[in-house]
Amino acid sequence: EELNHILEELKFTKSELMAKEKMAALGGLVASITHEINTPLGVCLSAASHLDVTVNTLNDKYLNDELTEDELKVYIKDFLDCSTIRHLSSHIA
Repeated sequence: EELNHILEELKFTKSELMAKEKMAALGGLVASITHEINTPLGVCLSAASHLDVTVNTLNDKYLNDELTEDELKVYIKDFLDCSTIRHLSSHIA
């Protein structure tokens, strides 16, 4: 009877360990998926925020007739760089 009791305890312990291993594996999978989603999303949000500020600055300079040709070239390069980041981040996901 004592052996049967020990055997039942071992079976219970085994099922508990298996359940915990499954939960740990699931947690790792969720963390990995979250990282894969958040990284390109973060890049895109950062680029969008930067573009928002840059476009408003460009617009203010243009409306106040303070925009030089060299500044416009810098803004255009900045816009193209942000667009490239957007395209790259879509390939990451």
